[in-house]
Amino acid sequence: MNKILAIFDKETNQPWNIRIRVEGDGYGRDDAYKHEGEPTVEFYDARYTEKFGKLGQFVSSYYISTLLKNDDRTVGIDLDGGIDSWKVKYQAYNEVKDYLQAYLFHIAKIID
Repeated sequence: MNKILAIFDKETNQPWNIRIRVEGDGYGRDDAYKHEGEPTVEFYDARYTEKFGKLGQFVSSYYISTLLKNDDRTVGIDLDGGIDSWKVKYQAYNEVKDYLQAYLFHIAKIID
């Protein structure tokens, strides 16, 4: 299963790229560092691919477990309180959470 998801928040007209990082995945400039520990999800502002690369501008990252703890499907997430456009409204956020759950289910099937 792909670890990158492109979504479009219809409420804000905002494109996002979401990337999952698991143990051993590279990150940072030129993927010089290796991810250790709990899987994380990174949010990228996809409006800025020309300046910041194929995913766009990095905005924020969270442990997947943190995002999935909240099962309220009527709220979104504020990725940066100082920038109004870096909010993911509830419909797009639900798409992200569904994708994360499907990814974890897929990994669990591989391990079994």
